[in-house]
Amino acid sequence: MKKTILIIVFSFGGLLSGELEKLKPRVVFCDVGQGDGSLIIDGSFQMMLDAGPKNLKMVNCLNKQLPFWDRKIEVVIISHDDVDHLGGLEIVSRYYNVQENYSEKINKNDIFRYGKIEYEILSAEKNREIVGVLRYDNKRILFLSDNGIETEEKLNLEKMTGVRLGHHGSKNATSEKMLEKTKPDWMVISVGKNNRYGHPHQETLERLKDIKMLRTDLEGTISYDLTRNSLIDSRGDLFNHWNQLIKIFSSSHDTK
Repeated sequence: MKKTILIIVFSFGGLLSGELEKLKPRVVFCDVGQGDGSLIIDGSFQMMLDAGPKNLKMVNCLNKQLPFWDRKIEVVIISHDDVDHLGGLEIVSRYYNVQENYSEKINKNDIFRYGKIEYEILSAEKNREIVGVLRYDNKRILFLSDNGIETEEKLNLEKMTGVRLGHHGSKNATSEKMLEKTKPDWMVISVGKNNRYGHPHQETLERLKDIKMLRTDLEGTISYDLTRNSLIDSRGDLFNHWNQLIKIFSSSHDTK
């Protein structure tokens, strides 16, 4: 009986520890297929930026990223009404309590604040292609929508830690001028495998050849830890993964 009790206690402790990890401040780029769906998380606060297409993938991402007891999403912003950004919201609302949907209420220069999180609206055009930037300590992450190059070049931009690429890697977005202004350490492309649009386009990939680039169709859901400055996918720390492989390879040669 004692062994059984200990196993139960340790198992519950491990589960609780894993769930508490989900409270850490981070940004999550969900693998929703061909579409966009991202989360900004800090403790019990969540902001959902787009909800992906009309499937269960955004719900599945939420289930994995939030503690099991948290069924609320405090803020939702849908960048525009295309089904690959909006379609999943109705399904998410069946499983989670969406407290505020600001998609039709916000304007350029509006700022959302929670703790260290500051999310500013840089553009909110008539077609509602909302662009925003997350600031957290010295981190800056830009969230583009399906905006084209013309809109990008009008934005008042600064050096960015990371960028969620516009229009899933379309050749009609991600201008050289935008890249020069933001000088991102990394960029994420939210895109579906073998999509009918051919995203990301080769022209875009050429522009990004000197920047760390991550894709949800290849890496799956991608998280950025706002306190550790690390990118993580299902395989672990993407910043350190390659360096660890090099160390292992070097050690094996040293012992020969």
